[in-house]
Amino acid sequence: MSPNENGMGRPFAGGDRRSTTIRLRMEPVEVERLDRLADKLNTTRSGAIREGLRRLEDQIDREQE
Repeated sequence: MSPNENGMGRPFAGGDRRSTTIRLRMEPVEVERLDRLADKLNTTRSGAIREGLRRLEDQIDREQE
């Protein structure tokens, strides 16, 4: 396990630094959906959102071909 810049803690996922934080307002039912998806994907809420963005982008790219 390689340490972060201060020599402590978990390594950065994928080796990339994620320095931008985005705050998002969601309805409770949306948070429940996000948590279910994160569980199904065996990832965090952030990971589920990133995966959703990737899939949405792929879908849009396919539709534009």
